[in-house]
Amino acid sequence: MDADHEEREILRQEILQLLRQQMDALDSPFGLTDDQLRECYVRQMRVQELREKLQAPSVGRFPLAA
Repeated sequence: MDADHEEREILRQEILQLLRQQMDALDSPFGLTDDQLRECYVRQMRVQELREKLQAPSVGRFPLAA
């Protein structure tokens, strides 16, 4: 597996993890607290950053750590 493919897979896995966390938070029958809602917004921004990295011509141009 080449490095670019491996980096893309890492990005995809992080996106999936964040989306699972979003689903868990939104699935609560009690609604969201203000803190939970803020966490959702932060996760959503991170997902957007990761998607942009995946769409970039070369993943290696961007640092993986946030």
